[in-house]
Amino acid sequence: MKIIILENSSLAIETIRKDLVKSFLSKYDVKIYSLKLIKQNKNNEYESKLDVTELNLLNLFFFLKDCFGAKGLLTFTIRPLLIGFFISLIFPKTNFYPTITGTGPLIDSKKIIYRILHFLYPTFLKRAKFVFFHNNADAYHFSKWISKDKFCIVGGSGINLKNKLIHKDTYSIPNRPPKIACFSRLLKDKGIIHFLEATERIMQKYKFMEGNIFLAGMFWDSNFNSNKISKDDIEKWIKRGGRFLGQPVNKEEFYLSLDVLCVPSYREGLSNILLEGGLNECILLASSVPGCIDIVDDNCGITFLPRSSKELFKALEKSLNLSNQNQIKFRLNVKTKIESLFSKDKVIAKYHERI
Repeated sequence: MKIIILENSSLAIETIRKDLVKSFLSKYDVKIYSLKLIKQNKNNEYESKLDVTELNLLNLFFFLKDCFGAKGLLTFTIRPLLIGFFISLIFPKTNFYPTITGTGPLIDSKKIIYRILHFLYPTFLKRAKFVFFHNNADAYHFSKWISKDKFCIVGGSGINLKNKLIHKDTYSIPNRPPKIACFSRLLKDKGIIHFLEATERIMQKYKFMEGNIFLAGMFWDSNFNSNKISKDDIEKWIKRGGRFLGQPVNKEEFYLSLDVLCVPSYREGLSNILLEGGLNECILLASSVPGCIDIVDDNCGITFLPRSSKELFKALEKSLNLSNQNQIKFRLNVKTKIESLFSKDKVIAKYHERI
């Protein structure tokens, strides 16, 4: 059986969806396409033996040819979903399986293009053989147009559980200040501006936190200019005591070096960064939005209102003053929740049950 996988970026295929893709490769004849290929360089860890073809005008004919003979087409994020919808019209025998993620701008943005897409989404989803949602909020929002037997919530991309135990020492201020970091694509709708502003206030009030607050991630060109973070924004923050790491070469070492991990995003599919941080016993700070609260609620971390530097400042200050008992409680709770609900094996099994 032939399966086509279409993703927005090869980066996602080589990282968070790599195990899912490999599970299909082990069972089916799989062809992988991406709308954008991100080249490897000496400073990143994205080594992959997966054969990913860029979907461009030169390869369009081959993509259509592959879709014609395929049993199923799996898509991730908005643009691949649009392509998958049109493929389902052209080749009705090719089953269309969208995974709904990256809906932040679709639901929240005032831009006319996103409003139009939001209006059309029910039509797109009705063409699907089966729909996979990453979080509860998206499933609730869109499921009114889909019958209950046509969708499920998979819990993001999942995470590989650890075999070894981790033990992090608790912190206390000012004697042993915590190391705090935000790790994300450097975009405004990821809450980066609020993180910069809130942590600047933290460093002004708590001088011992200078040099202990980090920002990690890569600048992202595939987005509207109005949503991009500039290098000037980062440089100003560095001058005030913050530390910019770029994209971590070894993510596990990065997480293990932290005490507190912050995700101030406006919306997520399901935050893989929170899963990774929680499994590595970081205390989690996250905005109270879909894709974050699925992980952090139920006493698994500290939440705060999105789009507010003031609320983020309060949450950061609360994390600084956590008692040893509460630090241990948060770490244990989130680790137990991740192991119960978000293991990679459970997520992959849900896909194979339906395809």
